[in-house]
Amino acid sequence: MANINAHSYASVMNAPAANPETRYDVYVLAGKSRFYFRNDNRGVTLTDERIAWMLDGQSDSAPFKNVASVHLESGGGLNKCLIKFADGYQLFISDSNARGLADETQAPIYRAFVHDFHARLVAAGATSIRFTAGYMGARYHVVLVCILLLCLLCVVGSLVMLFVTGYFQVLFAAMAGAGLCWPLVWLIGKNGPRDYDPTRPPEELLR
Repeated sequence: MANINAHSYASVMNAPAANPETRYDVYVLAGKSRFYFRNDNRGVTLTDERIAWMLDGQSDSAPFKNVASVHLESGGGLNKCLIKFADGYQLFISDSNARGLADETQAPIYRAFVHDFHARLVAAGATSIRFTAGYMGARYHVVLVCILLLCLLCVVGSLVMLFVTGYFQVLFAAMAGAGLCWPLVWLIGKNGPRDYDPTRPPEELLR
């Protein structure tokens, strides 16, 4: 069994064929993302037919035929993969560290896992799985409205103050506001709700 960590990521990606069984050193939770101080659940293993994981010291697994949907998104500095099974059970995997924070050493491991997972699902002929990305449903529109309001307040508001007061120093506030809003605009842009082709996972949600 191959074990993927940050140092071996490059060699795995250049390998001519996937290993029959590969363990990825990513952190995993049962269910959707939630608040925690520390997560010690680490390690997901892929075979040609199953996905296996460890939770609270107990091993569990499921065949690919039981996967109902795969969802990718990003936010809070993290990239996230939510796997939902036919019985409603959900597995949440991200590129965070044990404390739920962004970790550049975990990012390539997570990216390798997502690519390998999708490739194995396709190879296994799991055609009934739904693959979605971004902020789904009302969540997308709520986040979009909040970002638009923030941009209006920070940028347009500063320009109005410039027009009213005539102080060109207000331009610095407008530029600072634009700098604050741009990452949020980029975030909502790449998290637009959509289905995607499992042979081409959205790279913008993996980096």
